[in-house]
Amino acid sequence: MFYQLLIDFLENFFGGGFILFDKESNRIYLRLYNKINEIIGGNCFEENLVAVDFPFIHLRSLDPDAPETDWIYGGQQLCGEQLSSIEDLFIKTGENVYELDEEDSNLISSINDYMEDISNYKKEENLRLLKIAKERTKHANTLSNSKKIMEENNIIDFWDLIHENIVKVSKSRFNNEHYADAVESAFKEVNIRVKRIVENKIGQELDGKHLMDTAFSFSNTSNPTIILDDLSKKTGKNIQRGYKQLFSGSMQAIRNPKAHENIEINKNEAIHFIFLASSLMFKLDNAIEINED
Repeated sequence: MFYQLLIDFLENFFGGGFILFDKESNRIYLRLYNKINEIIGGNCFEENLVAVDFPFIHLRSLDPDAPETDWIYGGQQLCGEQLSSIEDLFIKTGENVYELDEEDSNLISSINDYMEDISNYKKEENLRLLKIAKERTKHANTLSNSKKIMEENNIIDFWDLIHENIVKVSKSRFNNEHYADAVESAFKEVNIRVKRIVENKIGQELDGKHLMDTAFSFSNTSNPTIILDDLSKKTGKNIQRGYKQLFSGSMQAIRNPKAHENIEINKNEAIHFIFLASSLMFKLDNAIEINED
């Protein structure tokens, strides 16, 4: 009886999709272990020596990385063989009936109650995990279907159009609905890039609007630090002046207020600003004379 109870307990312990390690499970295993040894060493077996093997000394001896392997590859077979040996002994000597004392009855009852509680807990936990898995699968399918619809209708994610430097610093903030922070990070990235170019070319460490004025301004006798277009032509000069105003204005009107004041902007406003920062980055990519080493 007790060896069969031991097997039932181990099947309950290792079954149910996951293993629940706790002090009580190890305590129950040791109580069964000791009880079986007590019975084997008792008077009823004194004329029939029986050597009973156990799959584990205690449950804490299991491999923590893959505890179920000790049961699947060895423990189950050993228990089955031991139970057969015990049954053969009863057939050989004749089955005797012994009344359980109160202590043994309480032990069996407490173990059965524990196994029932653990089984119910594992069922509930598996249902909870299954629900989470279904929700995640549904969410993944929704994202996949949304992407498919966008592709079929020639709709693209606006981030596909944004400069990679801006994507790196702004996308996660934007997706977390930190729109002002995403915009501020975008224009900080523009500022950092221009600052690095200017410092490499003229050795001055500038910032913000003053940096942009210095980087893109030119005269009849001197070229700008960053040349964006062909200044030998009127159109090129107009482009250079226009972008200087865009770079300077972005620092003055967008980056600085976002950095120094608690200004909230909505999603659409953030997208417009991010596109502007991206356009400035792409213009730097296409600059005629630039040094970012």
